[in-house]
Amino acid sequence: MFARHSVLLLAALPTLASAQQTEAAKLVPPWTANGYSSFMAGGTVAISGDWAFSGAIGARPKGGMFIYQRQPTGWSFRQSLRGEEVSSWYPSSMAADGTTLAVGAFNATASDGHKVGKVYVYELEGQKWQLTQELQPPSLRLGSGFGVSVAIDGEHMVVGAPGVHVPIPGTPTPNSAGAVFVFEREGGQWQLEDTLLYPGDSTLYWEWGRPLGISVDISGDVIVAGAPVDKGGAVVFARSKTGWHRAALLQAPTPKVGARFGHSVAVSGRTVVAGEDGEGTPQQGSAYVFEKDIQSPGEWSLVQELEASDGSLDSFGYSVDIDGDRIVVGAYHGDFNGLSTGTAYLFLREPSGAWPKTENERFVASDPVAKFGNLGECVAIDGSNVVAGAFSAWEGNEKPGAAYLFEVELGDSFCNAKPNSAGKPARLAITGSETVADEAITLSVRDCPRQVPGMFLMAPGADQGISDPLGDGLLCLGWRGVTRLRLPVSTGTGGAAIHDLEFDDFISEQLQSGTTWSFQFVYRDPVGGPAGFNLTNAVAITLQ
Repeated sequence: MFARHSVLLLAALPTLASAQQTEAAKLVPPWTANGYSSFMAGGTVAISGDWAFSGAIGARPKGGMFIYQRQPTGWSFRQSLRGEEVSSWYPSSMAADGTTLAVGAFNATASDGHKVGKVYVYELEGQKWQLTQELQPPSLRLGSGFGVSVAIDGEHMVVGAPGVHVPIPGTPTPNSAGAVFVFEREGGQWQLEDTLLYPGDSTLYWEWGRPLGISVDISGDVIVAGAPVDKGGAVVFARSKTGWHRAALLQAPTPKVGARFGHSVAVSGRTVVAGEDGEGTPQQGSAYVFEKDIQSPGEWSLVQELEASDGSLDSFGYSVDIDGDRIVVGAYHGDFNGLSTGTAYLFLREPSGAWPKTENERFVASDPVAKFGNLGECVAIDGSNVVAGAFSAWEGNEKPGAAYLFEVELGDSFCNAKPNSAGKPARLAITGSETVADEAITLSVRDCPRQVPGMFLMAPGADQGISDPLGDGLLCLGWRGVTRLRLPVSTGTGGAAIHDLEFDDFISEQLQSGTTWSFQFVYRDPVGGPAGFNLTNAVAITLQ
C-alpha cells in the first residue's frame, strides 16, 4: 500500500531514514516589524493549522513574536507582537490551539513590582491576533517563573511555574519545588481551575531534584509536567469526576545523575514522550515513550526508548512534541556533515502500534549559513507540519535566528519530473491524512516558473501509463478517469501553489478506504517544448 511517509523536499532526495532533508520554508522575522531589531527568533515556536509562530526572546527592547500564515503560494509573514515591559522574557513559551494563542513571559511583573511571570492570551479575530486576557495568579512570590512553559488543548490551559515555593514533608522550610496551574475557559474567559503540586515526598524531591513545571503539556484528561534537574522525572496528572489527581511518576529505566529526564515532555491521547537531553557523556540524550495500559487503567508503561540513528551526542531530547502517530525530537547541537547545525528527528508509529527505536526521517537546514544555528532547540508538530526553532541561524551577514518549517509527506512519488524554465523540476507533495473520514489532504507544488497558470490533476490507480503530450512534461496518470480538481491557479511570485482537497460530491463515492489515487500538477512553462506546458512528478496514495 502506498502509505510510506517521506519529507517535503526542495529537490528530489532519497527518503532513507538517515538521509539529509531540507525545509519547506525558512521563517525569518522582518527587520522593521514594530520598529525594533530582532535576534534569537526561533527561541520558542508553535504551530496550529495554517498558522506558525516564532518567538524572539532577544528582540530589543521588549521581546517579540512573529506570526506566519500558510497561503496558496506558501508561508508568508502576517503579523508581529511585542512584549509590554523590558526584561520580562517575552515570549519564554508559546502554545497554540485553533484560534487561541498563549504566550508566557516568566519574568513579567505583578502589581507589587515583583518579577513573578505572566501569560498573555490572544485570539484570532478575522486575520489579526488580538490580546484578550492576561493570566497571573494571585500571591505569586518573586521568582515564581509563571509562564516558563505553557500548553493548550481545547478549553484547558496549563502553565508551569517552577519557582513556586511549596512545603515538602521532612524539610524545615518551603522549597522551590514548582507548580502547574490549570485554567479552564468559561464564557470566553480563562479561570484558574486547579494548582498541581510536586509529589509530597522529601526523598523523591531530593532524588529527582527540582523543580516541577519547567515543561508541561496537556491532551484531553491528561497533563504531564517535567521536573528535570539532576536525574529528573515527570509527573502525570489525570482528570476524574472529582478533579485532577496525580496518576503516575515517570523516570528513565536507569536514572543517571545530570541526565535531566523531563527537560521536555509531550502528550497525545494515551502516549507520553519525555526527553532526557543530558544522558551520557557528552550529553548523548534520549527520549522515552510511555503509554497508558488499556487493560490496567492508571498504569503507564515504558514502551520505547528513542535514539538518533547517527549516534547523535548533542542534546538529543532537548525538545520533543507529539501529535497522534508522529513524534519529533530536537537535538540543537546535532551534527550534520561535520557541522554543528542542530537537527530534529521524526518517528512514525508503525501499523502494529509500536514505535521505532531510531528515526524515520531527519530534518536539517538547507542553507550553509546554518552552522551553529541550534536547529531543534524547540520543536512543534501539528498534523503534517513540523516547525523547529534555530535561534542562532544566520540570514545574510546577520544572525536574527529563524524557524524552519518541514512537512511530512504521504504516498509514493513516481514518474520523475523534467527541469523547467526555472532551472529545476517542479515537485508535487501530498500532506495531511490518508484516512477518508479526516478529509484532510493538501496538495502542494513548488519550484515552478513564477506567476504561471496551472491545474492539479487526479486519477484512480497508480502509474497508468506515461505519455508526452504536453511539451517537456510526462503525463503519468494515463487518460482515463483524469479529473481536474479546480480551475487554473497561479504559481505566484514564489513559483508555488497549494490546494486543500475537499472530497467533493462528484467524486466522494469513489474515495473509499483501500482505493489508490494518483495526483499530478500541469503548468504553463514558457520554454516547455512546442506545447508550452510542463508537469511535476506524480504521487500515489492509498486511502485508509
